[in-house]
Amino acid sequence: MTQLPAQGPQWDETAHLMRSPANHQRLLDAMDDVRQGRNLVALTEEQWAEMKKRSDGSAG
Repeated sequence: MTQLPAQGPQWDETAHLMRSPANHQRLLDAMDDVRQGRNLVALTEEQWAEMKKRSDGSAG
């Protein structure tokens, strides 16, 4: 299993979200879904590339 390092922007965002009890439970439920293979979305390489462009701010 891949784990996020306990530093960096991903960890900061996760730690921030975990402060709220509702968000905490939602994140735990989402992690359980991944472990169980539930509610996963398969993307084509093209869809993945488009999402990456959008998150990098280079689309549009």
